[in-house]
Amino acid sequence: MEGLDVLQKSTNGCSITAGSFRTFAISTKKNGHVTQCLAVADLVGVKIEAVLQIRGLNKALPEWQRELEKLYWIFPAIKMAWTFRKGEYLILASGRSVLPACRLIKFLRGNEVFILFIGSPKKWTTNCADLMLRPQHERELGVDEEKRYPWRPKQVWVNSPICNPLPVSKEEGCEVVILLGGLNITYGDEITDYSDFLNRLDTISAQHSLSIIFSRRTKKSVQNAIKKRFAPTNVKLIEATDRQGFLNACESAGAFIVTPDSITMVVEACATGKPVYIPDLPVRRVETRNHRFIEMTIAKKYAKHFDGNINFARSDIERKDIENARQVMTGYITSWSKEYVNQS
Repeated sequence: MEGLDVLQKSTNGCSITAGSFRTFAISTKKNGHVTQCLAVADLVGVKIEAVLQIRGLNKALPEWQRELEKLYWIFPAIKMAWTFRKGEYLILASGRSVLPACRLIKFLRGNEVFILFIGSPKKWTTNCADLMLRPQHERELGVDEEKRYPWRPKQVWVNSPICNPLPVSKEEGCEVVILLGGLNITYGDEITDYSDFLNRLDTISAQHSLSIIFSRRTKKSVQNAIKKRFAPTNVKLIEATDRQGFLNACESAGAFIVTPDSITMVVEACATGKPVYIPDLPVRRVETRNHRFIEMTIAKKYAKHFDGNINFARSDIERKDIENARQVMTGYITSWSKEYVNQS
């Protein structure tokens, strides 16, 4: 696997036993994509040997430069195809940067490799997956989703992405943990956009213990302004690189406030079962996937708008869509294994 970023991972035991195949994940080099692959592996009961990663696009770059950067994906795609040249594999894939690799692997190996793609490739017309796990917010108005892809892959839908929960304690927490995102195309990410939100944090900081966790996408200007504002207070300020500080905060969390610019952070917080609040930030672009996701998350009552009030009472929300997706995915994988893997 020379030339590829390889993250060694091992998920829980297998529940799919038909056939003898190996399982890998190939992912854009972003935490959100990796964690979705691991969570889906846990859900269907397969063991991932390793996660192979390809860097994604820098969305801050001009469009022409982003298109140019896509040329980088060609070489890792060839190396990945070489990695999977022999044997039978189940591949969990996530992220646009791995699509050329998925396409090449399917072209060369056919049914000897089963690719479960997590997400919705845009403008992709050639076979890159056998099965797609797609969240409802990726549906687009006026598009017949069953006919979006010419090779007609099997599709299974869930209300929101599947992620493992943040590492919280099972005990009732008493701390409010604020997860800050940053650079994005949908919501305001300048310090002026945070004005009303920060005013409300001032109010609840007098009533609750707060921890503010920055992400790698949080702009330095925003970080510096928040540090200056809350440094004289008892609010804990945790850097994106402070893993232990992050774990300690999650352990004490009784509720989360998550900015709407990060789908993964919102889903991981909601998966804990603790109350999740989403602040209103100025919307720069409507009808993006991110915007549709937040609207649906609020509508499904997985999270609430943050209006300055915090309630630590947990609410158990049954996710029948996840159990349905598990059954469908395991069914397709088992059928593939029985038909193609056992013949080898």
